[in-house]
This record gives sequence, structure tokens and C-alpha cells, in this order.
Amino acid sequence: MSVVKASSCVHCGVLALATLAGCGAQPATEEATPNEIVFTGVVDADLATIDREIAGGPFAADWDSLAGNGVADWYRDAKLGIFIHWGVYAVPAFGHEWYPRRMYLNELDRRRNVNFFEHHRKTWGPQKTFGYKDFIPMFKAESYDPEAWAALFEEAGARYVVPVEGHLSEERNKQMGPEDIRFTSRGDALYATALGLAEQEWTIESLRAGSEHLEERTVSRVRLLGHDGDLEWLQRSDALAIRRPRPSAAKHAYMFEVTLE
Repeated sequence: MSVVKASSCVHCGVLALATLAGCGAQPATEEATPNEIVFTGVVDADLATIDREIAGGPFAADWDSLAGNGVADWYRDAKLGIFIHWGVYAVPAFGHEWYPRRMYLNELDRRRNVNFFEHHRKTWGPQKTFGYKDFIPMFKAESYDPEAWAALFEEAGARYVVPVEGHLSEERNKQMGPEDIRFTSRGDALYATALGLAEQEWTIESLRAGSEHLEERTVSRVRLLGHDGDLEWLQRSDALAIRRPRPSAAKHAYMFEVTLE
């Protein structure tokens, strides 16, 4: 078991990254200082440690709080930083790191002059049966050596390191709203995330009655995660309509668990 120390730059939102760059990483035998936290390698315990550290920090988990964040001194003074483009998209290893987004857009990518959508269908199958999430268990990183990486970065003089999981951003400055729906699944459950608060109801056209995406199944249950009250919904011929519950505690995104039969 390895023990990694990280400085209180956790409040800057780059706890693990700053550690890789030499911002507080020390041998496990050294005694921790008051401004350091200790990671043991036990996932549940380390996550609990992070939660406690964040709870005692200067920011809350909301946009208004984060809006008051300034640029950290260590970041502003850094002369060299490293961004690593290596992640799950290394499994399909096609085009570039925008694969997670481009594979769902049936259009020509100007950077590579290829159609990621069609490449994915021909190589891995239809997106509805083999999505980006299905690459995750294939990303094993057998040769990953974080200690060698950290030593190399520190020797190069890097003061921060940022691994890029993938690019999923929308058009720049586009305001997301309740009509913007993102899907994922886990087991037999389908999850639909609305990126905004609806005035009266959310409508999800791809889950309408008779939709080809449902493969002759129907919606039997809809649950809003984090909401304990009743939820009104109706699977119509034009869309799955979900009535906005009141009060609505969340501000930015709403995740619905949809059960199909």
C-alpha cells in the first residue's frame, strides 16, 4: 500500500494533480504537517478524506460559491504545466481526443477529414448498442507507472499536471437548457439528464411511445434522483413528458431514472 500526501491546494480543485507535480508529495515515512492530508490507497477511506477536506474548505458545491474563486498563486506563478491527453479514448485510438463527442455526431470532422460516427458504427457497432461507456472496461492501462511519471514531471520543472479525460463540451458560450438531454445507462436502468429547469414539464422526444430507440419497449416508471415526492409523467406519442416537481431543489441539472419494460 502506498501513501501519498497532498498539500491543502485541494481548495484549488487540483488535489491529485498538484501532488503529481511535486506540490506536496513526500515519502510515507515523513510526518504530515497541519496543511497536508494523507491518502492510503483505500478508495472509500480516501474519498471520505476528500469529502471532509472539501467540507472544511472555503467553497461550497454551487456555482455562486465557485464564482468567487480567484487564480491560485501557485498556478499564476508556475512557469510550466503539462496537460496529458490519454484516457478511455485511447482504446478506439482513432482521430483525436474528441472521440467521445465526435462518435455521436454524423458529420465530417475537419481536423482529420473523417466521419467518427460512421467509423464507430463500422468498427464497433451501432452507438445505441456500443456506446462510449463500453470502452471503459477495456481501458486497463497495464503499463501505467504513476511514480515514474511524477518523477519525470518534477524533473522537467512542471508545477501542475492535468490529465484530460475527454472533450464533451458543447458549442462555446451556448446556454444549456431543459431541452438538452444526455443519456447513460447502468444495468437495465436508463438515465436521462436534463441540463436545465423546465417551466412546466420536460419533454424527451426519443422516449416517446413507439420510438425506434425503445425497441418495442414502453416506459413503466420514472424517478427523479434526489426527489422523494411523487413525480407526474406521461409517455405520449410525441414525447415522454415529465411534470416539474415543486419545489425544485436543484439549479443546473436533473437526472431521471427511466425503467423500461
